[in-house]
Amino acid sequence: MRIERKHAIAALIAAIGVGVGVYFYRLAALEAASAATLTVSSAAAPAFAPLTVGATSLLRGDAPLHLNGDAAWSLLVVPTEAEAFSYLHTRREQQFNAVLVNLVEHYAGGPRNRRGDAPFENRAFVTPNELYFQHVDSVLREAARQDIVVLLAPAYVGYGCGNEGWCAELRKTPDTILANYGEYLGRRYRGFNNVVWVHGGDADARRFGLSAKVAAIARGIRRAQGTQLHTAHCARNQSGGECYSDLQLDFDTAYASCSTTAPAIDAMRHRAVAMPFIYIEGTYENMKDTPGCLRDQLLRSMLGGASGHIFGNQPVWEFAEGWQTQLRSPGSRMMSKLWPLLAPLRAAEWSSTPDGSIQQDQNGSNQIVASSISGLKLVYAPASTELMLTPTLAKANVCWYDLDRAERLAKRGDTDQGGSTEEVECEQVAAGAALVAPRKSDWLVSIAPLGRNEPAAR
Repeated sequence: MRIERKHAIAALIAAIGVGVGVYFYRLAALEAASAATLTVSSAAAPAFAPLTVGATSLLRGDAPLHLNGDAAWSLLVVPTEAEAFSYLHTRREQQFNAVLVNLVEHYAGGPRNRRGDAPFENRAFVTPNELYFQHVDSVLREAARQDIVVLLAPAYVGYGCGNEGWCAELRKTPDTILANYGEYLGRRYRGFNNVVWVHGGDADARRFGLSAKVAAIARGIRRAQGTQLHTAHCARNQSGGECYSDLQLDFDTAYASCSTTAPAIDAMRHRAVAMPFIYIEGTYENMKDTPGCLRDQLLRSMLGGASGHIFGNQPVWEFAEGWQTQLRSPGSRMMSKLWPLLAPLRAAEWSSTPDGSIQQDQNGSNQIVASSISGLKLVYAPASTELMLTPTLAKANVCWYDLDRAERLAKRGDTDQGGSTEEVECEQVAAGAALVAPRKSDWLVSIAPLGRNEPAAR
């Protein structure tokens, strides 16, 4: 809504009363000596259990929450409302439960939304446009109805502080206005429990003198006394906590690539102060990736202790031409197939530690990621040679999963007449037995004590 004069506000209060969910905050106008007051109606909040953090994972209510996310940066500006709803519905059917989104998109399809509504009426961050934010309200509510967490960037800084983000505008805007913008967001979305605030945005604000600007927005959001969690997104190969330690983050983020995922996860596991983290961004599908890279980013992060992983696809992230077809890309299907195999990791709050009972004979133990949860072992082995794991410490059910298809495989030699591998039940392996991979490939191996079921394949 527009900035009103004080006497107009007084008349409004007299007309509608003070108990109807209308709140006010003051903005120092850039081009006026006096202050102005903006009136905004609180957005109706959807039903969604609050998110909190435990020692090693995110929590929803009392249950651990692990995010299977999709990068959807331009969701609020490029698609129509119907298209945005359809996107959310499709991703939920594919077992995604989180999306990473720019609240105000500076570059890819923005800043105006599909209806032509700009996020601000004049200068950036001064006067939010009610029509724009009504559309945001609608999409966030639909996400909640689809049981989807929205990782929401309030002011994406942008790679290299360039024109992809709001770097230039942040520099020119006084901290008081940014704090008031943050309070506007905090009050408007105070009841949206499916929102997580993501500060920064593909940049280390310290390098560009923007730390105080980013902090002002975060401070304003918290001033509204909402319950949403806060995290941050730094530059590639830097954690959110490394760049934004002053923001009192609730959980951390890893940002890596095909070649740097392993050290990024290792750094998270060995940080001085334990904190939940998610893998917020890696190499996107169709952007110098390989199927092995996409699998590696997911499995190394989740078996390495992450509370979530965000997948990305070009052109889906910016909703460019062909995005609807790419919702069913090979990478999207892979994420949907692999997620059920990681169900044991989501069954309890857990801590991943190196597993000394499993070793890789040929390529060295650093090639393996292994996690133990209540006796069940999950092993990710991106092996380029034949793999042998030894030993198992007790009788166990052992299953090998071909990560190209995410389905249970027979042992070597069990093939049908067409030469393809058939699905079989898990074999029982004696204590101390060596486990030999069916063939050269990337593998996810489950080793379960007898009497316990292995992860279900789909």
